Amino acid sequence: MASRRPVLKLLCVLLAHLMMLAAVEADAKATKTDDESPVVLTIRYEGSTMTSITVSWSENASESSDTTAMPALYRVEALSLATGVQLISPQLFANQTEYTLPDLAVDADYEMCVTSTGDAKPGCAVFSTIPVVRDDSLIALFIALAVIGAIILIALIMWRCAIRRANAAADADTPSEDNAEDDDKHGANEKSPLLVPAGADTDPAGQPSADPAAQPDASNQEQPQSLYLFLAGHAFK
Repeated sequence: MASRRPVLKLLCVLLAHLMMLAAVEADAKATKTDDESPVVLTIRYEGSTMTSITVSWSENASESSDTTAMPALYRVEALSLATGVQLISPQLFANQTEYTLPDLAVDADYEMCVTSTGDAKPGCAVFSTIPVVRDDSLIALFIALAVIGAIILIALIMWRCAIRRANAAADADTPSEDNAEDDDKHGANEKSPLLVPAGADTDPAGQPSADPAAQPDASNQEQPQSLYLFLAGHAFK
């Protein structure tokens, strides 16, 4: 009996060691399976505003062959890289592959992750919200201001040119003083025959005779009978 006890103890010790080794090996296999899971979630950027980011996701493997398994649920998490504040969405159904996470900070970077209740590994990426004034908005504003300034400058140039043309046309239409004097003299020459007395001798060309003897005496000259000739004579004296 005394010789059997050491043998039994040795067998019990060996059996315990074998069970421990089996348990350690099973744990190692399970951990290795989880780490090397073929299903990985891929997150994609869809768009963002000043206070929200929209992402979508997909799995890089087909659905599991185990049809009895419950469908996986998803969550979208956003970790602020500036403040460390984390925002988590409610649970999303398996047929939903896009979500917009609101209430984010303006012009801030976030580490966005999509997690699953299934075997899929989470997918993460860094996205950011847009600032209040974007660079492309400033460029568009400067271009618009430049176009407006060019239009105003062209309008001013055309206005000045129109004023100059109008002034030149007005100067061309206004007669000078010399031309006015010439016109007056010409008018006087045209009306001078009206001042010739009715009894004066004229030559065939219509001019008064140059013979002094033929000139009538001014004292004996009769007054013009026509009011028009009378007024015209006084006007040119």
